[in-house]
Amino acid sequence: MRSVKINKKTVILSVLLIVLVVPFSISFIPYLQIKVSSNYNDEFEKRLSHAIEAKKPFDMNELTDFMWDKMYIFYPYTSREQMEETIGRSWTTHSYFGYLLDHKTILGDHPLDDESLNKLVFVRGEEVVLDITLRRKQADFTEAASVINHDKARFEIVDDNKIVQILN
Repeated sequence: MRSVKINKKTVILSVLLIVLVVPFSISFIPYLQIKVSSNYNDEFEKRLSHAIEAKKPFDMNELTDFMWDKMYIFYPYTSREQMEETIGRSWTTHSYFGYLLDHKTILGDHPLDDESLNKLVFVRGEEVVLDITLRRKQADFTEAASVINHDKARFEIVDDNKIVQILN
């Protein structure tokens, strides 16, 4: 009789494990496909801050350590859905659990839910290579065009931190 109880326990634990692991696996694989590394964020933010402090025109290519084709600027109150529609794909910079909250609930629908925020997203081909949210007090791109090609990424500082594209 005792061996039957052990077998029942084993079966119950196995079923419970499968019930927990399968949903995790089903959502974790798509997460891995859209996850964007934050390897470049700190260095880019530091270089951008130095460029703003210098108050001289700069080329965005000189601030980036990575290859990119287009830079998208998203203004305050832009929804995640609008960003993904503009770029043509989904992406996340969050941890897996942050991704679940951000992409699977209404909590992540409005990542720029404040007038003080703007976002830069750098894309190479179909891949997002950098996504960085900046406080407009730090770097205000709201006067620049919303899509900047790699070869037209010259900017100048107006006022203290307002950044505008140099058109030539």
